[in-house]
Amino acid sequence: MTAERVDEQLQALGECRARMLPEVSDQRPQAGSALAPVNPAMSIGTDVLGDEITLIIRDPRYGLLTCALSRDVARAIGAGLVRQADEPPPAMGGRA
Repeated sequence: MTAERVDEQLQALGECRARMLPEVSDQRPQAGSALAPVNPAMSIGTDVLGDEITLIIRDPRYGLLTCALSRDVARAIGAGLVRQADEPPPAMGGRA
């Protein structure tokens, strides 16, 4: 099976899961409970009409994740990322 075919299958499975119950929770997983790719390839642009911001993230497990965001949501995400990046990292418990 080719990588392209695997990507197609992942997309089909994601679409199937989106229709299943129970729905995927909107709650954020507890810290450390979810594996996350570090610094994934991504691109940011606008949709064809220019009304929404498009965020595309390359996830090595799930392929291309594409989100269409309103400008207000995009601004809130941007501000949140800057705020989080400016905070000192949390203390690591149990280390000397």
